[in-house]
Amino acid sequence: MAKIVDTPTLTLLNGLRTGAKRPSTLTPAWAVSLATRGLIELDEKSRVAVSPKGHRAVLRAQKALRQIDCNARVRVVFTELTEGGSATTHRPVWNAAGRSEWTRDEVLNSLKALRAEGFARSFKLSTNNFQVFWAQTEPVVEEADGADTAIEGVDEI
Repeated sequence: MAKIVDTPTLTLLNGLRTGAKRPSTLTPAWAVSLATRGLIELDEKSRVAVSPKGHRAVLRAQKALRQIDCNARVRVVFTELTEGGSATTHRPVWNAAGRSEWTRDEVLNSLKALRAEGFARSFKLSTNNFQVFWAQTEPVVEEADGADTAIEGVDEI
């Protein structure tokens, strides 16, 4: 699996890609580090250039940073839409977060991240995969010790 580059490396590679940073200004340590990782190479004219692997690494890192921003926006929108225990579907969250700003998959991945954190839950009322509902997780209520309130065969009261 490919590794996401760190912020200083991303800044440097992006500068090399766009021409804002000249290869001649690379320190020997950076040049060796980038070359051994396969992020830069010599082109057909024997000039230092960002390799295809370096281009992919920059795009992957930019995508990860964009997903972090989307996660923050979706958390705010999701909290507003599901106040009071109501459930919502994916589309209202996407519309409220900014349909032109984020893709459907980015918003869905944000909802999945909220579910992985334990902040959200998803459920279906039918076998239709297009009718998945999202809601905030219900708070865990601890029962008093020694209280025999459980009714056998009943999950919730």
